[in-house]
Amino acid sequence: MTLLDMAKRAATIAPPLPVAGDAWWSEAADRAAAAGAALPLLESTGPGDGRWLLVEPGADLATLRESLRPGATLTLFPSPPDGRATGARAGLIEEPDGTLRYDRVETGPQLEAWRARAAQATRGALYPLDDPDAISAAVPG
Repeated sequence: MTLLDMAKRAATIAPPLPVAGDAWWSEAADRAAAAGAALPLLESTGPGDGRWLLVEPGADLATLRESLRPGATLTLFPSPPDGRATGARAGLIEEPDGTLRYDRVETGPQLEAWRARAAQATRGALYPLDDPDAISAAVPG
């Protein structure tokens, strides 16, 4: 392996995520308070596996933190998205009964199916998975 090959390989390795400790949760709470609205939190263990939670302004986050899966990746998105996202997106749909639904949207047919479901929903938004304003961390464990 040449030095150039090693440099290219190193450039594709993502840095490790910070741990979702007290400081990360404090920032999440501060962001929700500044937004004045619940912010969407995606918990995922892989590309097709995710669930949405909401970080409410002023809420005690202890119960939410206890419900998380050890080793999962958390991504707190700013709200609302601008709607111009392309590429892989995390689809959030809130059903009329309050159930939050996660969809990974990458293709045109997936986008059309998501839009059809979102049209009937209380809330629907697409969040770019590479949103530079989102914060991510790993659940300890």
